[in-house]
Amino acid sequence: MKYFISADIEGVTGTAAWGETDKTKKEDYETYRRIMTREVLAVIRGIKEVDGEAEILVKDAHETGRNLLIDDFPGDVRVIRSWAGGPYSMVQGLDETFDGVFYIGYHSAGTSTGNPLSHTMSTTGITTLKLNGEVISEFELHSLVSAHYAVPTLLVSGDEALMDRVRGLSPATYTVATKRGEGNSVITRIPHQVQEEIRQAARAAVEAAKKDPGSFVMKNPESFHFEVCYTHFTGAYRGKFYPGAYLKDDLTVALDTEDYFEVLRAVMFLF
Repeated sequence: MKYFISADIEGVTGTAAWGETDKTKKEDYETYRRIMTREVLAVIRGIKEVDGEAEILVKDAHETGRNLLIDDFPGDVRVIRSWAGGPYSMVQGLDETFDGVFYIGYHSAGTSTGNPLSHTMSTTGITTLKLNGEVISEFELHSLVSAHYAVPTLLVSGDEALMDRVRGLSPATYTVATKRGEGNSVITRIPHQVQEEIRQAARAAVEAAKKDPGSFVMKNPESFHFEVCYTHFTGAYRGKFYPGAYLKDDLTVALDTEDYFEVLRAVMFLF
C-alpha cells in the first residue's frame, strides 16, 4: 500500500504566534518544528502498525518546505523538501497511485476565528479564497486534488474549527483536534497526548479504508467559481489580467472553470 502525508505547522499542537512558525525565529521555531515532526512520525507509526511494508511519501508543506527533522524518520520513508513550483503545491507528488492521504498540522481559513494563525496560502495581500461561494482553507484547496484522483482522505489534524469543517465535508475522515483558538490565543492540548491520538487515528483510518476506501473519497464539484479577495484594490486590478479572470468587485478577482487544474494554476499567479 502507498500513503501520502502533507504537513503544515500552524495547526500543530500549541502554535499560537507567527514567530513559532518562522525559521528565522530560532528560539520559538525549533520547539514547534519538533512537534510538527513528531506529529508526522505519529502518522507513520500508525500506518506501519497496520502495514509494515507501506510506501510513505511526506510533503513538508510549510513556508520554506524545509522544516521536518528528517533524520528522525524511518529509512524507508521519502520526504519532499522545498517547492518544485508546480500547481499541486502542498500536495506535490500526489497522484492516483496512492491508497490514502493524511493532512497534518492544518489550520482554519483566512478570516476564521478558529486559530490566531488562520490564513489561506498567503498572510499578506490576500484575505480569503472562495470556491463556489464559500471561504476555503488550505485543506479544502488541496483535498480537491485528492478528490480528483479518488484518493481517500483518511485523517486530518489541526485546530477545532477546521476539524468541524472537515467532518462536514467528509464524515468518514478521521480528525484529531490539536487546539482551539480564543481571540489571539489558543487553548491547546498537550503534544504527547495529541501524538498518541494521531497514531491511533492513523492506524484506525488505514484499517477502515482497507475495508471501505470509497467512503473516504471526497467529491469534486462539476464546475468551479473561484474568487481571490485582496486587501487592496491594486491587487485585484493586477489579477484581472490573468487569462479568464475578471473583476467581481474592486477587491475581488473571479474565475469560472470546469477544470480544477485551472483553479490551482490561478493560485500560482494571482498572489
